[in-house]
Amino acid sequence: IYYFQDGYISVSRGEGWGLTLSQSMLMKIPTIGTRFSGNLQFMNDDNSILIDVEDLEIKNEDSPSEGSWAKISLESLQAIMRNLFENKDNGIDLDKARNDITEQYSIDLIAKKYAERLRLIENNKEEFSNKNQKRKYLFNLYNKIIEQEEKKRNEDRINKNLRYGPGGSLRFSNYDLSGFRPKQLNTNL
Repeated sequence: IYYFQDGYISVSRGEGWGLTLSQSMLMKIPTIGTRFSGNLQFMNDDNSILIDVEDLEIKNEDSPSEGSWAKISLESLQAIMRNLFENKDNGIDLDKARNDITEQYSIDLIAKKYAERLRLIENNKEEFSNKNQKRKYLFNLYNKIIEQEEKKRNEDRINKNLRYGPGGSLRFSNYDLSGFRPKQLNTNL
């Protein structure tokens, strides 16, 4: 599929890595990505086309992770796409893009980095063991705090939904209980 593309664009508010971006660069395809997040590990102004970011927005509370999202500059995106349409490669060095990926992220190089890291861990077992104990403690503490927050949030949610009905019995206000006759609850306990 990459072979038939004139260019590859990934407009993202945040990338973990950007595998398809790196694959496009490897195939010497003009690659457009956001000037923010994980893809900047391998993308730069010399080997790719980067879309400017207007601002960073804090993720909402329902997001699974903390941090910020990029707010993409639509003007930057429009100019880049127009230029790519008119100039095909947009003036980037596609050979450099391919070389950057193959030289910095080859299987051999990554395997060597893993081997070095494993040797470091092997040679410093005690130090890593202490760090892991601290990490486990902090992880457990974090989970306990999250659990307490979720419990409190659930209790608040339940308290909002509970309403007192006739005769002092409790009922849920957000549920349609027509046709269902629950037993009266004794609230005088």
